[in-house]
Amino acid sequence: MVSMAIFLTFLIGRSLFDEGSGFYAALLFSIHGLSNELSIGVEATDHIDVHFMFWIAVAAYLVTASKMRSRYLKCALIGVTIGLAVLVKWLPAYTILLAYIAFELRNGKFLNVLLETAIIAVCSVIVWLPWQIYAYTSFPEVYLATQAHNFQHITQYLEGHENGYLFFLDKSIYNYGEIWILSIGLLIYYATKSNPERYRFLLLWIIVPLIFFSFVATKMQGYVYFTAPAIFIASGVALKAIYDWKKWHRLPIGKLLFILGFVSPIVHFYESLHPREHDENLVARLQTLKNSDLDRTVIFNSPTPYNDMFFLNVVASYDYVPDQRTLDSLRSVYTVIVEEE
Repeated sequence: MVSMAIFLTFLIGRSLFDEGSGFYAALLFSIHGLSNELSIGVEATDHIDVHFMFWIAVAAYLVTASKMRSRYLKCALIGVTIGLAVLVKWLPAYTILLAYIAFELRNGKFLNVLLETAIIAVCSVIVWLPWQIYAYTSFPEVYLATQAHNFQHITQYLEGHENGYLFFLDKSIYNYGEIWILSIGLLIYYATKSNPERYRFLLLWIIVPLIFFSFVATKMQGYVYFTAPAIFIASGVALKAIYDWKKWHRLPIGKLLFILGFVSPIVHFYESLHPREHDENLVARLQTLKNSDLDRTVIFNSPTPYNDMFFLNVVASYDYVPDQRTLDSLRSVYTVIVEEE
């Protein structure tokens, strides 16, 4: 899915700007260390975030596609893809709807945009609502507990993911390179000029999730991974602007800025390919647990919770120990294993 998202990023960049910007965006995406780590399952929440990002990229491509005969069909397809994204990881998928509104208001036809927005919203709800109804009617207690737990991520620090307000900004600079700062500056600058809709489209796609999740209590870098295509397109625009700068061939600073745009991404990509440490004790632990009956089992205080989910037939695995009340509640339904330090 990452490979398909890279191609979609190129298409979106080419449609919004030009082929050069799309090419640089796809090139940066292809050497993205975090994408590699999520794809191989060594960073949370791995494939969930990858799938979510992919459907957002599909929706963004449909928004920018200009060759569809029927605008209503186009809106319906955008709604379906947003609905699929909601099924993967819930309501942040509607960020792309906000970006769509900003993008389409360039024509000044407010009522048309309002109708198209309604079509997108209705089609998306048709996709994800049946599952919510089924889950609630079939497993009401589990469903409500899950929704309550999801809401707790906003108000409480969960699972040790307590970070400051600048967490996502800091992670974005590391994951996408220093060119990210320049690209956001360019988007803000051009969003105030003529024909600003394409820049506002990218800005909303990037900034809205970044601001919202910065004020959420529990913070994980995967929360804003679905903005990756937009960030790469913005970076591609910045690199193309540097390359097209008339003086860049004569001034060292132009070439330096262009090269620096690739340095951090390449370094991070190399780090993502670096072999992980091999711990024989952890391997032996997994082998022992794999030979056990783990049906309806939840593991706490695990040294490798992500590996547990990949290699063991467990309901869930966590690297912490909850309070006694939570443990007692879970033991009434599941087999609970609390590992020793």
